[in-house]
Amino acid sequence: LAQADSRMLQEELPRCSAKLGVHLDQSPLIKTITLAQLRYAFEEFRKKSVCLIFRFLFVQGIELAVIILYDSRSYSTIKRLGDLELGMKTQCVKNTTLRKPNVMINLMLKINGKLGGINWSVKQLHEDSLLMVMGADVTHPAMTKADRLQKSVAAVIGSLSPDLMRYAAVIRQQDTRERADKATRELIDSMDTIVTDLLKASLCTGTAVQISSSTPRSCIKGLYCAGYKDCHRDLPDCELTRMNKAFGQFNNNRLPNRIIFYRDGVSEGQFQSTLVSELTAIQRACRLLKQDYEPGITFIVVQKRHHLRFQPVDPRMRNVEPGTVVDQQVTHPREFDFYLCSQEGIQGTTKPAHYHVLYDDNNWSSDALQCFTYYLCHAYMRCCRSVSYPAPTFYSHLAAFRARDWLKDTPRPEEILQNNKFKLNPSQQNAMFFL
Repeated sequence: LAQADSRMLQEELPRCSAKLGVHLDQSPLIKTITLAQLRYAFEEFRKKSVCLIFRFLFVQGIELAVIILYDSRSYSTIKRLGDLELGMKTQCVKNTTLRKPNVMINLMLKINGKLGGINWSVKQLHEDSLLMVMGADVTHPAMTKADRLQKSVAAVIGSLSPDLMRYAAVIRQQDTRERADKATRELIDSMDTIVTDLLKASLCTGTAVQISSSTPRSCIKGLYCAGYKDCHRDLPDCELTRMNKAFGQFNNNRLPNRIIFYRDGVSEGQFQSTLVSELTAIQRACRLLKQDYEPGITFIVVQKRHHLRFQPVDPRMRNVEPGTVVDQQVTHPREFDFYLCSQEGIQGTTKPAHYHVLYDDNNWSSDALQCFTYYLCHAYMRCCRSVSYPAPTFYSHLAAFRARDWLKDTPRPEEILQNNKFKLNPSQQNAMFFL
């Protein structure tokens, strides 16, 4: 069964990728850990087997490893080895998922993104502006006995390219509570250091290749098919150090003059404390980087946990159309907030995202900011349709959960942390490993 799955993957993945414009090696190196080892071996033996295979692939100069999993117990070991220790891109797929229709296309979307490709691009609202988009999220340990002593993980994502399709991540561990009797902390510690990392950056030795640049501003549906025809080819080799010189490389070595910050996971009672703490830290990071550097900042909180739903007036329509914005009647009478339904409802009633603009010295009009946010919902590299909230916010969520996988079954967490920051392999620091 394992060999049959490997052969199917070996045949179908290059065939599917060729249709999308990405050409893979037709004779990939295949290494198999037997089912007996995967299912019945002692856990320590399993981990050693996975480590040996990965080190063998690393010595062979393999850039990407595609792993067929028959259970999920090895997933955290694989990701920890690939992301932190060896710097090898990994793509896991369950054997049951492998046989589903269209799964190869979904795999290629993720693989192309991890290797530095661009599946499609979104027409920017402000093409003449040096714009950087950030997303942030904090994930907390579960309240089970096993997770009670673990800490929270904060992830901040920053865009590197003008088309807002390439992102880098900075991930840190922090205390879940200030005191045992306090509620979980949603504030991100060391935000100034994180933003400095995202503004300093890695120096990329190659130049960016933008593939899909002709998408009309008025035709957002055209973005869905652009990724199938226009994929990144012949990617340059990169030497990576740290993050916004990469932004500068894509933007003629200039720092962004606008920062749009989408913050997830903050309740209304935490708005003021989050704004005071994190906005001040972002401004401080900019001044530390360059004395007179003061980019315009827009700070937006994104909420999905609410009970408001919208129904079309026409009873023949099951859901509101994607792109529907509500900024009157049910919004705050004085503050700047709006509801945006950016995704098409597949099942049940569509749930809109609620956006609270807590700070804006970029002087966006409401229409411009709503339109820009809607565009970002089409930039999610793992999906060929618009998603429920902006791609950077989704990516920060994925990055935070990837860090939780790194911590699973780690006997000595301090080995993968330095000053509470996860020690990514240098080759992964500006890569979208979290896809």
